[in-house]
Amino acid sequence: MTQRLVEYLNNMSTEEREYIIAEIPYLFAHLNYTEKFSKLLSDYDFICLKISLYGTNFLIPDYDLMDLHNLDLNHDVKQSLKIIQSAIILAENVLSKDKKQLASQLWGRLSPEQSHIIKKLLYAAKERSTCS
Repeated sequence: MTQRLVEYLNNMSTEEREYIIAEIPYLFAHLNYTEKFSKLLSDYDFICLKISLYGTNFLIPDYDLMDLHNLDLNHDVKQSLKIIQSAIILAENVLSKDKKQLASQLWGRLSPEQSHIIKKLLYAAKERSTCS
């Protein structure tokens, strides 16, 4: 996540922080903040945090917001986000039992992909490795 967002979240109560994590993808989509939306949903730290707080069931629909709000995303960006969403859907059963498997699940499912967005996500997953 961006340093600015992390600082903003750190200055909130736990309840406020959890609410923002739950709602920020919708807010970015609703306000047509396409770049912020795409960066957020391809950010390993955000994905990890949202899965840790709410599980995959609350993360997966965030990716559908790009179609529901007709976001004007570059085709490659949109395709990359859909591929990330598909990987999370396929990993859902494993992640529901052990969220710490996020990095390995993403690596196993996304490593053949050539997208810059996905490569950046995988690099972050490798660097951070665990998701608690």
